[in-house]
Amino acid sequence: MQSVIIVSKDLEQAFQKALGYASGKKIGKFDIEILEFEKAMGIPDVRILKERIFLKPMGKEKAVIMKLLNGATTEAQNALLKILEEPPLSCNIVLVAESIEAFLPTVISRCRLLKIGTAKNDEKSASDLSIFENGGVEEKFIAAQNLSKDRDEAIDWLEDAIIFVKKKTEDDLKRGAERETHESARRLRILMDTYLIAKNTNANLRLTLENLFLGLD
Repeated sequence: MQSVIIVSKDLEQAFQKALGYASGKKIGKFDIEILEFEKAMGIPDVRILKERIFLKPMGKEKAVIMKLLNGATTEAQNALLKILEEPPLSCNIVLVAESIEAFLPTVISRCRLLKIGTAKNDEKSASDLSIFENGGVEEKFIAAQNLSKDRDEAIDWLEDAIIFVKKKTEDDLKRGAERETHESARRLRILMDTYLIAKNTNANLRLTLENLFLGLD
């Protein structure tokens, strides 16, 4: 995915992670643009973003990093959806915020999520699974479509999700929470079955992920 959300209680830490993400993609400093907003990002700011992302980079790719100290309005986030889903091939969009709660589920479903300050395996899995539990069918289909664009990334996500849910199952069992343990174990089985299909077969990845996300309800 070219659109990324990075969240941390320490906004500066999330911002440094965004710079590291750009560096990891070998994007030069002249092709990294940083947008900061004094207030919550609004429609006028989205218009500015639209102009910037289509500017040709000096190298092969560019990154536009948006520091959302005060979040973004609902209207602005809805206006971002198409941009996040289909950015120019040469542009990476990175949204930096203090909390995942700052974003609508529809926005999150179109982005790769990096959550800093928790265990590695919690970075994407915890928040992503929450989206798929609470989001609508359309959001789940969009998330499956985006994740299926890269089989290796999908497999990485599934591995993280399996580790996360396995830990949750063990924690529920220790607490004696029979109902929660049963539900966590059910989700773990679904995730493991999906992982084996994605890793070992040529099955349609998008359809496989759609079935997964719907089955996690």
